[in-house]
Amino acid sequence: MRVSFFHLIPFLLPLQLAFAQGMDVGGNAPFRLPRHVQAAVGCTNYLWTGSQLSFTHSTNSLVFYPGRKRCEVNGVTVWLNTEPTGNVNDATWQMAGIDLDLVNIGILKPVPAAKRRRLTVLIDPGHGGTDSGALSCDGTMYEKDLTLAVARRVGNLLSTNGFNVCYTRTNDVEVTLQDRVQRATRVKADFYVSLHANHANNPQAAGVETYVLPSSGFGGTPDGSRIRGWQVGNRNDYANLLLGYWIQRNLCSSQRIDRGVKRQSYYVLRGTACPAVLIEIGFLSNPTESGAMRTAVWRNTCARSIAAGICDYAVRADSLSGLVAVKRKADQEANERWRKKLAEMAKSKLPADTATNTPPAAVKDGTAVDDPEEEPPTH
Repeated sequence: MRVSFFHLIPFLLPLQLAFAQGMDVGGNAPFRLPRHVQAAVGCTNYLWTGSQLSFTHSTNSLVFYPGRKRCEVNGVTVWLNTEPTGNVNDATWQMAGIDLDLVNIGILKPVPAAKRRRLTVLIDPGHGGTDSGALSCDGTMYEKDLTLAVARRVGNLLSTNGFNVCYTRTNDVEVTLQDRVQRATRVKADFYVSLHANHANNPQAAGVETYVLPSSGFGGTPDGSRIRGWQVGNRNDYANLLLGYWIQRNLCSSQRIDRGVKRQSYYVLRGTACPAVLIEIGFLSNPTESGAMRTAVWRNTCARSIAAGICDYAVRADSLSGLVAVKRKADQEANERWRKKLAEMAKSKLPADTATNTPPAAVKDGTAVDDPEEEPPTH
């Protein structure tokens, strides 16, 4: 006799209700309550103003906005995989457990080391050759030229700080998305940084944003973004966020408009095996920003901010690796406990003459990787 899913429904329904209440069932509750956020931040209370929910400690702060994916982590905008649900007033507020884990382990917990290893960074100036990218609003500056100019400056700064620096291109040549991803593997990059410039129909759109890959099963930050299953880049979800956060934080420290650490399944993010981010350094469609982008002062400031963010990430990379190892071990142990529990529940529901049958194998949660021949997006 085979045990179907329906045999387990009487047992699973109470567990689903417990999940919905935010309980740490098996250490992997899919939702987190305010008390879990308080524990992550290190505070004993929270402040609800009707328009935002704040958790503040002497060293860390998290701010959430009702009905939005947007949150602020120590003053930096970070877009979650999914918006929190419920209401603070009736004690139903909760956020996705995966988002709190990412913020907590990927941003709040890593500590800087006194010394860091010599790391290899692959800098990817977007576009090139016949692929010119966006054009400035006055029609005189291409994205491909701007990204290369800034990339060279970032690389020089990082080389001075002891990094091994590699590039996807060092002149005006076209490089396919596949070649950019494969180069990261060939040079054994520890992380990958892609540089782009934005363009919008609204000439007033301005600011900087840094993209990381959405977690498996979630769409990008813009509404309606495609939901994908597990991608190669998802193995580095925590490191992606840590790298993106520190780059965004440093870019915004120079009075840039903070559009946030966002999420999107760009080809170079989902296909790169090492931690990877894609930075939109400003809007070529904005007359003020594009005018500033022409100057050496702006380019030098932008490059220094990106390099500083990379350095801030690098000194925390080993600390993060240790935290992720602990998290994954705990997840494996929790999953094993669940498999045993489900097997026990299945046996207890079987007739006596079939109780010794082997329980069904655990099914790995997730979705198949997308068709590799799918047409990649523009980034």
